[in-house]
Amino acid sequence: MPRGATPWNPRYERRGVSRDQVSTYYLSINRNKESIVLDLKSDGGRDVLARLVRHADVLVEN
Repeated sequence: MPRGATPWNPRYERRGVSRDQVSTYYLSINRNKESIVLDLKSDGGRDVLARLVRHADVLVEN
């Protein structure tokens, strides 16, 4: 394990940092994630949510 890293707090590597200065660690744990914004006050937004929830493992509300 690199110096300064722990299993719960990996060290941020400068090598491989993108032009936007996002860490390699951030990019690796957030790849293949998707998100969506819905207006739950509209009928269309509620319909989309109902269709998604039928197939979802997890629903996170913010």
